[in-house]
Amino acid sequence: MYLKSDECPGLTDNAGMGPPSNDLTRLARCLTGGEFPSPEPEAWFALVEAAGREGLAGLLLESAERRRVDLPLAAHLRLREQATHVASGTAHRLRSLAPIARAFADEGMPLLLLKGAALHLTLYSRPELRPMSDVDCMVPLDRAEDACALLDRLGCRRGPAPVRPGFFPTFHNELEYFTPQADHPVRLDVHARPFRPLRYAQSVPPHAFWEAATPMKLYGAAVVVPGAADMLIHLAVHAAIHGANRLLWLYDIYRFAAENSDQLDWPPLVARARTWGLLHPLRVGLCRTESVFGAFLPANARAALNHAHPSVLDRLVLWHAPRDEAHPLGHVAVNVLSIRGWRPRLRYLSAVLRPAREHLGGLYPWRHPGWTVCAHAWRVLRAVGRGVGMRRLTQA
Repeated sequence: MYLKSDECPGLTDNAGMGPPSNDLTRLARCLTGGEFPSPEPEAWFALVEAAGREGLAGLLLESAERRRVDLPLAAHLRLREQATHVASGTAHRLRSLAPIARAFADEGMPLLLLKGAALHLTLYSRPELRPMSDVDCMVPLDRAEDACALLDRLGCRRGPAPVRPGFFPTFHNELEYFTPQADHPVRLDVHARPFRPLRYAQSVPPHAFWEAATPMKLYGAAVVVPGAADMLIHLAVHAAIHGANRLLWLYDIYRFAAENSDQLDWPPLVARARTWGLLHPLRVGLCRTESVFGAFLPANARAALNHAHPSVLDRLVLWHAPRDEAHPLGHVAVNVLSIRGWRPRLRYLSAVLRPAREHLGGLYPWRHPGWTVCAHAWRVLRAVGRGVGMRRLTQA
């Protein structure tokens, strides 16, 4: 289930979203001190199911236990079952990452954990408190090829091939890998750049999120996580790029800001986001969080964010970012419009228009004389059809 936002208390950019659903509004309030339902089991059914869908059963249990709320037995058992499932999945993903992290450390290659993996080392004390569908990590931009070679040697399986050799990391921020386990392999999203839109690939410097990184241990393996300010920037910008519509992402932001308030110096944080070209998505992510969980930003941060004036291209990039997968032709068009410099634009267009055989082979399963021509046609028809299909769906 996804959220729609109403007016932002304190911030003026609402990103054009509507009000949250009743179930998610109630769940958000229960997580942050609001009133729980009455003890009758019927009053808990919708809340428990919403928590399960969002992967927040463990957090709801934590909040109830902290506030000594007497849950109906059926609700408690259902939440405990859901939380145990989340804990099992989280522990499996983190344990599967540990030998890979050790191999990176042995090679002298830093591995920066992001999102859920990083938050489990810094914010959430138990695995049931935060679900993970995959593991996001980042390697230094200038060592991206070395990192891929190491993962190949470790037996990790690559996901879909990029459009052309070199497309990652020049024009794409991540590659997908799967850990070598025969049963229940874990998906790794291996980043060389923190965010997908090419506008941010140009504006965010290669050292971003690395300079203030904090060393951590993952089952004894050396890893690093972003410093407090950088972590909050990444959480908010990532949420904004993906539509800021998952309660889990917004709760991450809210809880991280609350529990690290003594480490967050807001004027330098906002200035850093401005320097990196991320002020608009930072503002939208924080605005969206306040619209759901209430105001938590200090006055100086709110004033700095409200004085931001994003350009038309900044707004276009962020508006289209959640739609990139559904509208691939629009994604390419926005990238072309937002890239600075004609040479990078032409190189990007050349790569997109001349896909490698390996990439085409992943899209078109049949092999026959002239299959690459058919694969090209299939690729174009699929992109056009996806856009038309999504427009019909939204108009229905």
